[in-house]
Amino acid sequence: MKIPVSETHSFDINVAAEYGIEEAILISHFQYWIGLNKRKNQNYHEDRYWTYQTKKDIAAHYPYLNERKVKYTLEKLISLKILRAGNFNKKGFDKTVWYSFENQKMFTKDKIVHGGDEIVPPIPDTLPDTIKDIPKGICKEEEKKKTPIKKKEIKFNRDTQTFENIPEEFLSSLESSFPLVDKDVAFQKMIIWLNGHNNRRASKEFIKKWFTGDQESAEYRKSRNCYSRRVQEKQEWEKESNGRPDNRVDDLKKNGSHVEADPDEETVNFMDSLNQHLNQEDTNAAT
Repeated sequence: MKIPVSETHSFDINVAAEYGIEEAILISHFQYWIGLNKRKNQNYHEDRYWTYQTKKDIAAHYPYLNERKVKYTLEKLISLKILRAGNFNKKGFDKTVWYSFENQKMFTKDKIVHGGDEIVPPIPDTLPDTIKDIPKGICKEEEKKKTPIKKKEIKFNRDTQTFENIPEEFLSSLESSFPLVDKDVAFQKMIIWLNGHNNRRASKEFIKKWFTGDQESAEYRKSRNCYSRRVQEKQEWEKESNGRPDNRVDDLKKNGSHVEADPDEETVNFMDSLNQHLNQEDTNAAT
């Protein structure tokens, strides 16, 4: 989890001149947190106030300080008798280090005094004492921003006999991609089929495949009807002309017009077979 970082940091220039910039930054850091615990009257042990933080937690506050630099600076401040380290954790396996100032009077006043010089207090840091203390609400809000919103999947509710979570744009795309398919009839057929196959579930892919099949069936029906109409017209012509062959196609070719040739015997047999298949499909759907 990443700790939110304040965009502005401050330190005492006199402390920096005496001990170093990185040392001044951490002194300012502990002045705020130990001073805050003092005002709240918490984390009081051995006649002084403390704050507990890991080196990783401290480094997370300052992008320009890595964990190694924090460790070196803390060790220096302890050796200079500015900070002291302790362990007041309730659980024995918890090795989080606690820190306090050796000279609390000097470093934890509202206005800190060094050698008689009055120095303005550091800018308060609004970050929590440790990562564990970050308010849960903030973490959840950050997670919401990072986590993409997951779209609800299409499903068939067998209790209500309806499809749920179908986006409007998906329905519109079905109408434009499959113009020969009656949408309401197609969904009604799907409901009948799904009720007979409890182990199957609805999805975008399932609905698209169903509409594709219905579109192809509609195109075959259209071709079949066109073919049947032409056969009927030919039969009527031969009947009216007393058995004379239909020469209208030849006449149109002579005039330079393009016409579609009559189907051969193989095509006729195919169309008859297709007709029987489609009639059987309609019967099954109706039952």
